[in-house]
Amino acid sequence: MRVLTIVFSFILTFDAFAQVDTVFTQLRGIEDSLGNTQLYYRKHYEIVDSFYGEWDNSVYHYNLSNNVDSLFLWDHNVDYIGYSGGEYIADYEFWDNNLGKFVYSGAHVANFDTSPFLSRFDSGDILPWHYALLGPEVENVEISFQNDSLLYAVILYYLLKSEDGGFSWSYDSLATNHYTLIKLSPFNDQTLFSHGGYPLTHNLYKSTDGGITYHLVDTSQTWYSYRSKIYFDPDSLHLYAVNFSYPSGYNLLVSDDAGESWNILSTHTASLNLAVDNQQSGLLYLSVGSQIKVSSDYSATFSDFATLNRPVIGMYKKPGTDLLYAATEKDIYEISAGSITSIKSLPVAIEPGSQPMPEDFVLYQNYPNPFNSGTTIEFYVPQTSEIKIEVYNLLGQKVRTLWEGLQLAGQHQLRWDGRDETGREVASGVYIYQLKTDGGQQNKKLILIR
Repeated sequence: MRVLTIVFSFILTFDAFAQVDTVFTQLRGIEDSLGNTQLYYRKHYEIVDSFYGEWDNSVYHYNLSNNVDSLFLWDHNVDYIGYSGGEYIADYEFWDNNLGKFVYSGAHVANFDTSPFLSRFDSGDILPWHYALLGPEVENVEISFQNDSLLYAVILYYLLKSEDGGFSWSYDSLATNHYTLIKLSPFNDQTLFSHGGYPLTHNLYKSTDGGITYHLVDTSQTWYSYRSKIYFDPDSLHLYAVNFSYPSGYNLLVSDDAGESWNILSTHTASLNLAVDNQQSGLLYLSVGSQIKVSSDYSATFSDFATLNRPVIGMYKKPGTDLLYAATEKDIYEISAGSITSIKSLPVAIEPGSQPMPEDFVLYQNYPNPFNSGTTIEFYVPQTSEIKIEVYNLLGQKVRTLWEGLQLAGQHQLRWDGRDETGREVASGVYIYQLKTDGGQQNKKLILIR
């Protein structure tokens, strides 16, 4: 669950904060009715100081046929004295790859309170007001590939269903409502994959009757809707998944029996992304950090495909071609055999070697921010030194030590997964991360959303 309650605090001892570097945080794609690729990406920036906060993670549409960018869905929040307001986009899906026909979900934020919403392209909020009692946001929405009128969505552990194209929604209060939808099968709109919730364990479950009953299909790790992704091969039997499971890291999993059982193929400390080709069975692209690998035998073997200059944050495979689109925090690339072309770039704030490096220690703003499953903290060390980087709550209590010891000169990154020293997930809210050196300390705020 990701709770969107925003905590605001006036602690004047903290440093003032400026706008952070703008970065890409998501890449998706579809093919329109003419076979043209349409990319959808998010850009994130944030401004935070002691009295004002603003962050944006809006969705943009990049039309490759005419090289035109446009704002698609607004995801923005402002926070200042006595007020917080905006909108958070959790998910969006298209009918039959029709650019003008879509449904989207998330939460409205007003005066530090949140309310879930579901909207169609041609209507405003379509959830009754009392659905806000079920949970803070609509986390996921799925459209049937077999029946345009059938949609599923989820609020917390409640499965919502629409049978009229998303104009009206209902849930069965007597049904088993302790499962959170991760993915709907494109081959059968009664087959759902969900993770368990309280009082169940966070294992993976499968339903073959539209969410009425479920059976257990994986107990090897914890699954969560916001950090677990499932992909379907065109043969309908092979499924692939990327899942972050503490403390092992990022796991690549495969199923060869339509999701009835799963095997962990590999575990990595670097983040993973997958892309499949819905016209070529057995073809799978895997990014591990900045490296992209390809398999043509259902993940049995992989070969090197491309290496980018930064970790990959998302990929999209153009069906039936040799084209792959991949995004890092600063570029969106078009990749084919032997060719890597940046088709969209964002300015780089600090590029080693491109300008003089700072003469003192620097603690940069984390990204993404707000975050739910993990965030990156960058810092600069002018000479090899003993340093400490810790996370505190607003009561001044230490939550986690991320680094303590000798650090070489240069620019470095750390990753915080939103857990404390014992491995338990900490609550949503505002936290302070701190860089301590012999010469003093630097503090910055970050916002965790469950």
